[in-house]
Amino acid sequence: MFRVNTLSARRSRRHPDPLTTPRRAHRLVAFACLSLVLILLASCGSSGSTPDDRSFANDPAKQHNQPTATLTVTSTDVPTPTPTPAPSPAALLRPRGAAPRFYVAVGGQLLTITDQGTARRIDLPQQSTLLGFDWSPNGEQVAVAIGRPGKKKDETAVSLVVLDEEGKTVRTVPDVLILPAARATPTPGTNAGARVMVDWGLVGNQLAVATDAGALVVIPASGKPKPVATDLKGQTIRVMRISPQGDAAALLLVDGLQRGTVASVSLVDAKPQAPKPLAGYGVDTRYSATAFAWVPDGRRMLYTQAAAGDDPSTGGELYLLDTKTKERRLIDTGGRAGPSAGITAFIPSPDAKTVAYVIGVNQGATWIANSLWVRSLRDSTQLGVPIGSAESVDGLWWTAGGLVWATRITEPGAAGSYQLVFFQQPPEGNVHELLRVTVKRGVAGTSPASPVAFPVGTPAGGPAATPASTKRG
Repeated sequence: MFRVNTLSARRSRRHPDPLTTPRRAHRLVAFACLSLVLILLASCGSSGSTPDDRSFANDPAKQHNQPTATLTVTSTDVPTPTPTPAPSPAALLRPRGAAPRFYVAVGGQLLTITDQGTARRIDLPQQSTLLGFDWSPNGEQVAVAIGRPGKKKDETAVSLVVLDEEGKTVRTVPDVLILPAARATPTPGTNAGARVMVDWGLVGNQLAVATDAGALVVIPASGKPKPVATDLKGQTIRVMRISPQGDAAALLLVDGLQRGTVASVSLVDAKPQAPKPLAGYGVDTRYSATAFAWVPDGRRMLYTQAAAGDDPSTGGELYLLDTKTKERRLIDTGGRAGPSAGITAFIPSPDAKTVAYVIGVNQGATWIANSLWVRSLRDSTQLGVPIGSAESVDGLWWTAGGLVWATRITEPGAAGSYQLVFFQQPPEGNVHELLRVTVKRGVAGTSPASPVAFPVGTPAGGPAATPASTKRG
């Protein structure tokens, strides 16, 4: 006989099994699923980054206490760009294409000086006078204009002699032109300039000779001299330079009131021509050009200008002129040395990248050297070159060994005698004395101004080398 537990049966009817009730079973399944989702979210949060305190989903995430990852990316297609180094001031003193020697005239004699501090005298033909000179771009030859008495009284017949660095004659061009007698005594306080100018072009060994009276002759490497007819309208030529392309020449012309104009003439045009103004009084009557030099790239020109009516012999603001577009850029005013300062000398480098220039201060009728600078023509990079206590800079030359300049020192108690001391600033290292030329006047058995050049450290009784003249810049 079977007994049935009626109490259990009653409980089953009053409290049915949740697993056997469909509605409650569904709730239980939903609750389990929800719990599983919450557990998964919690596990994801714990395995990820440290949770932040953002209130909203679009709030920026806080970066503190977060681990960082290091990524290394290697590209085989695009190389990593190399930063362009800033221009080095020392690079301004290393011009490409500079010759290892230059030539100077001292006391009526010609010297060649190397960037190693050696000097040699260049002997000229007997009974001739040194009138002007210029040397080849590589410094291996020098063209010298010499004068002898002409057929008429007070006239000088000008010939051209080309010599090598040892003084051997390479070529002679006789009677290139006639230099007339000087028109008048120069106005006191002004620099009349050379009466004969020689320039050695950069193309084809072409030479040119000019006189202050307006004569201009082109001398090709081979062939006869070719006169260039110009109408200067009463102006005189103070400086003449062949353009780097060799098809034109630039002239510094000065009128009767000492107002200067830089103008150009064609060297290939056979017809008479009037020079075309490029800068100075002929372009703007408020100003007077005082000096100029071609930049070797052939397109640009450096020149100085001062107020019209000022002494045109030296001094002014330095400009860079594009001869094609006529655009110009101010390089330096010299104002850093005071209100009466100006640029008194300058010379572009052979590679057309830089210019060296002297700032002088006008003290009455004398210009006193204040400082020497080398500046890039591409940007504002510049370098000051120490000149010590030198009161004058009597020449600037670019050489393969760096920048060379000279200063004159008067010997106490020796009237008319002086020393011309050459200094060199190499691309690396300090300024040092390169050479010293002593000019003795009135010494028995010598010319009225007889220079003797000794390399630094050579005893005074050592071998003498003779003096020289000046060139571009």
